[in-house]
Amino acid sequence: MGIGDFLSSGNVRLDQQLRFTAEIDKMTGILRRTMLIDKSRRENDAEHSWHIAAMAMLFEEYASEPVNVPRAVEMCVVHDLIEIYAGDTFAYDVAANVGKADREKAAADELFKLLPEEQGAMIRSLWEEFDAMETPDSKYAACMDRLQPFLHNTLTDGFTWVESGTNRAVVEKRMAVIKEFMPEVYKWIEENMNRAIARGWLKESRRILLFDLDGTLLRSDKTISEKTLKAVLKAKEKGYLIGVSTSRSENNSLSFIDSISPDIIISSGGAMVNAYGSKIVLEGFSGDETADIIAKAREVIGDLNITVDTAEEDAEFYRNFTPPQDELEKSWGISIETDFKDFHKPSLKICFEIDSEEKAERLHKELGECDFIHFTDGDWYKVTKAGITKETAIEKLAAHLGVGLEMISAFGDDLADIGSLKMCGTGVAMGNALPEVKEAADITIGSNDEDGIAEYLEKLYQ
Repeated sequence: MGIGDFLSSGNVRLDQQLRFTAEIDKMTGILRRTMLIDKSRRENDAEHSWHIAAMAMLFEEYASEPVNVPRAVEMCVVHDLIEIYAGDTFAYDVAANVGKADREKAAADELFKLLPEEQGAMIRSLWEEFDAMETPDSKYAACMDRLQPFLHNTLTDGFTWVESGTNRAVVEKRMAVIKEFMPEVYKWIEENMNRAIARGWLKESRRILLFDLDGTLLRSDKTISEKTLKAVLKAKEKGYLIGVSTSRSENNSLSFIDSISPDIIISSGGAMVNAYGSKIVLEGFSGDETADIIAKAREVIGDLNITVDTAEEDAEFYRNFTPPQDELEKSWGISIETDFKDFHKPSLKICFEIDSEEKAERLHKELGECDFIHFTDGDWYKVTKAGITKETAIEKLAAHLGVGLEMISAFGDDLADIGSLKMCGTGVAMGNALPEVKEAADITIGSNDEDGIAEYLEKLYQ
């Protein structure tokens, strides 16, 4: 049986209402791109409309203006009826959205004429008000329409975002009405976008400013000037992502940059990358390998100063010596003193202070495939897994976030920064940088002690 088997009631008006009721059953066959939370199948238009109508009964308290909830519920119920004829148009499909308004107007003309004239006009008026999003009721209903599939994405591993390769800018545009009309809810939206990007479900679209710490973002006294801090925070307000790329451990770095709350931290010379609070790169030595490297260093060198960045959850920074108190407070940040006896913690980076190049070379040979790099500002040598550099970390970061390297500006002053400055869209050398770093950069700015970064950023976002 079907609509052709409809038995007339003998009442023209009642027949129109019954036929319309039967016709809108077709909503159950209009599949959307959104996946059900149990991931068993895609939802249909009828399920979506019911879901957001129920939601409209719940979230009134977060609206920035008074809302007539029953009226908003009615809009939620009717907002997708025209898709019976026009079909569902995926919000993030640019090509499919071309001509959408004309298709939906034609569908409305066809569908609503099935009803008695005044009822067809009433439902069409609700649909048109929803579509215009100009009244508080329609904005509230639109918020529900956007919040529901967003919630589904957060609980289905970003299913439709991954499937369509969607980026942050597209989602932000779609969520703009929530940002305007339900700002408290939008905070949750933003946190979930960050999480989705960190997990690789959603692509990033913001430009990234990536700062080395010592000799770059930090002044010689290991502090960030007030002027530079304000400039970096303003860049963040303007929509730039703020990151640091340093040889320091993550936990140690945070003691210097807590005021910035960076979105991205590349630490331990590239062995660990943290984006939006999630570790997306972790490449280091096992606990046994760490103990073996320390034992070989003591065998070749004898007693020596050692530091270790661990790869555990808190990414601690360990040392076996006590620097002078003023140096400890100024330069070493958060660190833990230990004698490294029976030390078997997984590590990202191990450093040794060696005052003999000959002994350093002997140790290098003993360590085989490990990278062994001499810092330019003293007798310290860095040991990491082979091939771990700031630039390899940046490549992995960019691939994970879905951004091109041209979207990243890297700032630095030392030899370890050269690769980053060359590979990123804009390489910025500090005025105090080594000549080789300046040569590799696209631009040289003022020194770290002269607010070079602040002056550059102020021009950048003018």
